[in-house]
Amino acid sequence: MGRVFNVLFLLQVLAAAGYSEQADVSLTIRTLNDQSVFQIGQAIELELSFTGTAPNSYRIQLSPALSEVDRVAIEPRSGWDDPLSVFHNSCLTAWEGGLESDKVLSFDPTVVVLVLNERMRFKYPGVYRISVESDRVVRLSSEPGRNGVNLQSNVLSLSVIPATEQWQQQTLESAVADLDRPESTRVVSWDRQVA
Repeated sequence: MGRVFNVLFLLQVLAAAGYSEQADVSLTIRTLNDQSVFQIGQAIELELSFTGTAPNSYRIQLSPALSEVDRVAIEPRSGWDDPLSVFHNSCLTAWEGGLESDKVLSFDPTVVVLVLNERMRFKYPGVYRISVESDRVVRLSSEPGRNGVNLQSNVLSLSVIPATEQWQQQTLESAVADLDRPESTRVVSWDRQVA
């Protein structure tokens, strides 16, 4: 009876202290070069940095097709939209595939780059708060795609300003130059692993 009481007491202490397995893993987001001001239409790359403090306990799924495991939250809820929401909501099956790769988490951050513009677009200037919720991390003992650890990132504050004519002209010229290049030298962008 005394052992049961001790175990229950220990569980209560841990719960009161806010202990969870999420204390062993973390997700931090930042923009490339810590940029905080963007013009409407400018690419916004978020670096998702995953770390683990419990050696050989967690792995991170790095497949670029895992768009459903990283969910972006934006406040306020107005001033932006998801141009592909109608398409995604009309699909009866999930669009996934590609090569899968995993990596064991450690103290050294594993960084995944998420191009925010591929998931949403800002329509109006303003200050927006961005956070990411991710299920990419799973316990090493879990089956792939199961028992994901739900991680919540920090919150970034981004200022979106009207696009200047000069920036729009430079962006157009760069896009036209890229289209004029041979196909084998064009740059293709997608969610990708950096480190």
